[in-house]
Amino acid sequence: MKDLQNKWQSFGLQLHHCQIEKDYFSFEIEVQAKPGSKKERIEVGNQGQLVIAVNSRPIDGEANDAILVFLGKSLGLAPSSLELVRGGKSKLKRIRIHYQTLPHKNEQHFIERVSFLLSPHS
Repeated sequence: MKDLQNKWQSFGLQLHHCQIEKDYFSFEIEVQAKPGSKKERIEVGNQGQLVIAVNSRPIDGEANDAILVFLGKSLGLAPSSLELVRGGKSKLKRIRIHYQTLPHKNEQHFIERVSFLLSPHS
C-alpha cells in the first residue's frame, strides 16, 4: 500500500496520521468544502488539500454527507470507508479515508482511481 500512499502524495497532497500495512492503508486529509456549487468536482488545492464542490447546501449536515458520498464514489470506496474527523460546521474539514484491499480491488485498482480523479483533464 506504500505505492498508493506515494500516488496521493505525488499530487502535492498532505496526508496526516497515516497507518499502513500490507493490505490496509488509512490517512487523514484536509478538505476545503464548496457547498452549493453548480458543478460537483474534486481538485487539488494550492495548499496541499482537496477541494470538493457539491450541489448540496450546508444545512443540517447535508453538504458534509454529500462530500463523503461523492468522494467515496469517486475513489471506489464504500461510504463506511470515509469519516468526517473534524470541521462539521466549517468549510475546512479533515476526512479519514480507509483502504482495504479485496480480491477484486487491489492496490493497483485504487491507484488507478486516484490517478484518474486527481489528474488534470482537458
